[in-house]
Amino acid sequence: MEAEPGFWQEVVEIILNGMKFSHFIGYFLVALLGVVVFFMVQLWSSIKYDKRSPDKFNWIYFLKTATPRIVIGFICIWAAIVYYSDLSVKLLNSDVPLKLTGFIAFCLGVGIDSLIKGILEIGKHSTKIVKDVVG
Repeated sequence: MEAEPGFWQEVVEIILNGMKFSHFIGYFLVALLGVVVFFMVQLWSSIKYDKRSPDKFNWIYFLKTATPRIVIGFICIWAAIVYYSDLSVKLLNSDVPLKLTGFIAFCLGVGIDSLIKGILEIGKHSTKIVKDVVG
């Protein structure tokens, strides 16, 4: 059973909410740059001040500790870029959808990574938070 010639094109169009693939890749790369900037600042701070982290950068340690953050980050960046115009109408109470630019994509990357870091920190300490609230 073979797929129709336009089948994959339609699937990509649905996944990207009608956005051109080249635009998506461009905005995604700029957002990743924002993530990398924010992440590198945290990495430098972690190496300098956190006694649990190795003194030098270690890929194995990085992959063990950052994999969930990377996966969640990719999904959130995709959603923020693809649905930016829809979200801008709802969140900013705008009549007209706002246009995504490279600068906004960069800011989305920085904001998304910081948001994910905060959520994962809450998850890491959730049992302590529940004990404090209940106990």
